[in-house]
Amino acid sequence: MIPTIQRWGYLFVLTVAMLPMACTAPKARLARDYIAAHGIVDPRPAGFKFCYGHGCTRSAHVQLSRAQWQTVRQIFQPASTDAAMEKQRIIQAIALMERMVGKITGTDRDLGGTFPGTFRSGQLDCADEAINTSTYLTLMEDAGLIQFHAIYQPIARGYFIRGWPHFATVMIEKKTGTQYVIDSWFWDNGRPPHILPVAKWKRGWKPKKETRAPAVK
Repeated sequence: MIPTIQRWGYLFVLTVAMLPMACTAPKARLARDYIAAHGIVDPRPAGFKFCYGHGCTRSAHVQLSRAQWQTVRQIFQPASTDAAMEKQRIIQAIALMERMVGKITGTDRDLGGTFPGTFRSGQLDCADEAINTSTYLTLMEDAGLIQFHAIYQPIARGYFIRGWPHFATVMIEKKTGTQYVIDSWFWDNGRPPHILPVAKWKRGWKPKKETRAPAVK
């Protein structure tokens, strides 16, 4: 567990580091290049780095069995016929990956949102979620499961001017060029994430309580 002073120090450093980003528009990178900058190079189902502890201050090495990875592959079988179908399958696959990895790493009790699980053991923040989602999508892309979308680095919104700083991974629909975010941070571990247009998300979108994603058993 991170000492209290160190925790708040991390938040201060993260906030200061993000301020220049509010005034710049760095060239988008593919998700695989982004996760490589976090030490996740050539991830495979049999071995990849998983981030948690707020801003990837802690990590675990995850190994999925062939049977576990096959359950992910089955979600995409038979092959998706269009981008809409693929999005729905990605939502299912990310939720499944979270549940499997959560049990392996002890992060299956991760709580969604900003404050409910602040600094509790095994908790993830939006930066952790964005990194891990990028890793999961890269695994799926490398396995040929994702055909209608390209996966790019997470983007940010907020910077305290229009809400709390928040991150989510970007998917670009190849045929139309439309940009979407896939955001798994709002809900507890293993609940289906949301996919929505970047422009809507950038305006501060958050799910309403009455539309909370149901628990997946």
